[in-house]
Amino acid sequence: MNSFIDYTKENFEYVGNDNQLITMTNAVIDEGRGKGTKIIHISNSCGLELVVLPDRCMDFYQLRYKGTNINWLSSPGIANPAYYNPNESEWLRSFFGGFMTTCGLLNIGNPSTYEDGSRMGLHGRIANIPAEGFCAEKKTVGGTLCAVLRGKMTETDAFGVNFTVTREIVVPFNKSEFYFTDTVQNNGFYKRPFVQLYHFNMGYPLLSPDSRIILDSEGVEPRNDYAAKFLDSWDKVLPPEDEFEEICCYHKVAKDENGRAEYGMENPCAHIGLRINYDADKLPNFMQWRMFRKGSYVMGLEPTNGRLNGFQETKEKGDLHFLEAGESVQHSFKIKLYNV
Repeated sequence: MNSFIDYTKENFEYVGNDNQLITMTNAVIDEGRGKGTKIIHISNSCGLELVVLPDRCMDFYQLRYKGTNINWLSSPGIANPAYYNPNESEWLRSFFGGFMTTCGLLNIGNPSTYEDGSRMGLHGRIANIPAEGFCAEKKTVGGTLCAVLRGKMTETDAFGVNFTVTREIVVPFNKSEFYFTDTVQNNGFYKRPFVQLYHFNMGYPLLSPDSRIILDSEGVEPRNDYAAKFLDSWDKVLPPEDEFEEICCYHKVAKDENGRAEYGMENPCAHIGLRINYDADKLPNFMQWRMFRKGSYVMGLEPTNGRLNGFQETKEKGDLHFLEAGESVQHSFKIKLYNV
């Protein structure tokens, strides 16, 4: 018999407060560079814990399953968006790593020059834009009690682009999975190019030399000449090294009949597994980032619609995507955790 019940009006008598099933705690950091930054900590009945940062694009700072950490956390930690510096590679000083950092919308990867001649820093601005109209509540979705978070991030300037990303996150109380949907919209009056990358960062103990990468790759392309030396070992995880130069490659990921793809990682020694399901038709490129340096031990598995050597390369490779005036595109994800 299922140990959980569907939380409906017929069985409210089982609990005195819905925090018995799923908790959602709001907090504000009160010291250091993170001072003033809001945090939402969600914990459900299956051992899933998720930390969301509404002031940082509603990105995911940390994911745990039954107490086990899933992602990499960088040394800068959480920084208030007021510390963000858009120049060149200064983005790294505010990069907390986390389970997921959103990159774009005018640039991903190396600093480059946008079509209007403006200089764009590493991975763009969107990860440092706070949510507007943010709402976090518990409500029933399809008859199941869920934590539901919603907000909108706006990337715009007075005479240029006017993009919004509306994000909704849904965490059921009785499943070891959660979902999120992004709607990217061009609110301006002109057709505009945009790029987007979802920087999912696998970390210890999910990531170790015992880990297995789950990725149905139909082809691998190196980002640069250095990465070309390691194409045959793309699925190998090394122990931390004193000196390690990052290795990046693109994968052609197999899709199902609905244009969706699924990938993940398992670590049998840590007894933990992760799967990420997404719409690969709308995010047709896939970047694998390997950084096995001591203290910076991480693997990025990153769906994207662009390329990482700058705006110009994305354009030259024919990977540049556009949104017409008023047009929007939606990206949906399902993240599942399990024991192995």
